[in-house]
This record gives sequence, structure tokens and C-alpha cells, in this order.
Amino acid sequence: MDELADLLLGARCPGCARPGLGLCAPCRSELRAVPSRVVDAPALGGLRVVSAGDYRGAVRPVLTAHKDRGALMLTGVLGSRLAVAVSSLLDDLPTRPGRVLLVPVPSSPRALRERGFDHSGALARSARRRLDRGRDPVDVGVARLLRRGATVADQSRLTARARQSNQAGSMRARPPTPGAVRAVVIVDDICTTGASLTEASRALREAGWTVLGGAVVAHPERSAKIPSPIP
Repeated sequence: MDELADLLLGARCPGCARPGLGLCAPCRSELRAVPSRVVDAPALGGLRVVSAGDYRGAVRPVLTAHKDRGALMLTGVLGSRLAVAVSSLLDDLPTRPGRVLLVPVPSSPRALRERGFDHSGALARSARRRLDRGRDPVDVGVARLLRRGATVADQSRLTARARQSNQAGSMRARPPTPGAVRAVVIVDDICTTGASLTEASRALREAGWTVLGGAVVAHPERSAKIPSPIP
């Protein structure tokens, strides 16, 4: 059946390119979240960030397919991973807040035009739905509080130091309204050096928000594992 689907539709698993419709069972297993604290990203400073797992194996091509090729059918599985990272971050806080806003890191206007959709916003909304249905539901919302105030270069070929300089001062945040929820978690697909997350945190704090930390789908290196609160 899988071979027939490949013949008729050119369908392949986005994780390993095996013929078939959607993610194959082995790749789906690889995408299971194993959250860890990110401690080795050079630009993070003191920002607390939890990753849902390593940026390797099936995770790498699946994230690329979603972000750069518009494979929206992968939003659910990636959003579930992100939800585990968010919940782990909140569980690790001294006091768990009553309500939290997930704030996606904004893409540049050029990247949005090229991709045709907001990948980090899609992941944030998917994570919120997963958290609403979890064993221990979390009261979360999604808010696009950040915008790019300056043009940034493509970071794929930049060093860690160059990424920090590239991101510095590039974001602006909308201030909270009186009496509104102020606790936020910054979310993104991947944390490489932490430059984007750090810049987002700076902009949000300066606007008056309380930044609890960051949560990402993947990170190139692994820190100590922490228990996953969502099966």
C-alpha cells in the first residue's frame, strides 16, 4: 500500500523519505519529546529555556519541511513537542502562574513572504490546544506581542557572536494593558545560539512583560533530561 501511494502520489515520510503517507512509525517515535534545559547556547545569558529534544534524526527534516516547505500537516506533532517543553518549563518554576501567554518569536517580513505563513505562530497555537487537552490542563493563550523593528540578515551562516549582533535591538514589543496577564513564555522552533530568544526577552521585559522563560521544539545539543509532564 505504501509503495502504491508513492507511485501514485510521490508520497514519502517527511522524516526519512520512506514511501508512505505522513510520518512513519519509527520517525513518529523519534519525535517523542524528551525535554531538557538548554544551558549551552552562548547568547542565552540567564534566560531559562527548555527544549523538547535534540535537533537530530527525524526532527531535523521534519522541522525543515514545516518551516521552509509549508508542510502544515506536521504542525500538530511539532506543536505537541512544543507543549511538552512549555509545561516542563512551567513545572520547573518556583510558583506556577495561573495564566500564561505564549509569545512566538517573529520572523522577518521577507521570510514571512517567502514562506507564506507564520511557522512559529502556528506552532504556538498548536501547543496551546495540546496544553488545553493535557492531563494537567494549563491556562494559556497565544499573543503576537513582538514585531521586527529592524532588518536582520539570514543567520544560517553567522557565528554565535555575529548572531547576537545581528539580533540586538531588532525587536519591539507591545506593552501590556492595565490589569492584563503579564506572564509570558517565548516560543520558537529551534534554539541554536539563543540570540533570537534573548532579543525577544529584552524587548518584552522593556515593554513591561514578565518573561518566565523560553520553550523550543529542538536544540542542537542536549542538557540534563527533566521529566515530561505530558504523555
